[in-house]
Amino acid sequence: MTIKAKRAQALRKMDHKEAASYGTGGWEDDSFPVDTVRHALTGAAIDLAAFDRFFGSRLARYRATLEWQQEQPPTAKELELLAEACEAIEQVRTRLAHLPPASKSHIQTVTWKRRKEHFQDFMRRLDVDLEEARTLLWLTERELEPSAGKTGRKSATLRDFLLHDVARWLNGNGVSGKTVASELAAAVLRALGIDAPEDPKEAARLVRAAEKQMEEIDGN
Repeated sequence: MTIKAKRAQALRKMDHKEAASYGTGGWEDDSFPVDTVRHALTGAAIDLAAFDRFFGSRLARYRATLEWQQEQPPTAKELELLAEACEAIEQVRTRLAHLPPASKSHIQTVTWKRRKEHFQDFMRRLDVDLEEARTLLWLTERELEPSAGKTGRKSATLRDFLLHDVARWLNGNGVSGKTVASELAAAVLRALGIDAPEDPKEAARLVRAAEKQMEEIDGN
């Protein structure tokens, strides 16, 4: 199957700084006002020191993911980047297939000395892989296109996962009842300025929805 990539006027070069911006990692902030959080947990029969250790680690992951997520390009920009990658692969295939005469002659010798095979055989395999990579990128474009221009709720989803994890920890460490645990978890998040519902039933609903979504992700 031959797929034509969207051709740009000129192939743009991606520098290391831009490439690194699409990755993850870096310093994680696990600090939080302990007294404020403990006040939100007033009345909960739990090991507060153990909660502090759990919550600091989980909060750091939430912050790091949220920061990374907010720095990512919109879907329309991602489609441009995929199109550029397709074009870059096509350029590699074209250049390797049309080497200058002297280079074409010497690369035969170099390939045999290094790999004990003919350059044509090496290129045949490589070209198939490059074409497949371009096809995968093109198919990914098709998957992303329906999302272009839509406003997502990624930050809310992250919040709900955090809410779920805190409620689950509380429920498993001394807090009886999932609704009560969800209410306390929401109070903890609000104490840190993270938007969370005050209605215990709504908090419990978000926790259940997040748990269901996690199960679906794990099942795929």
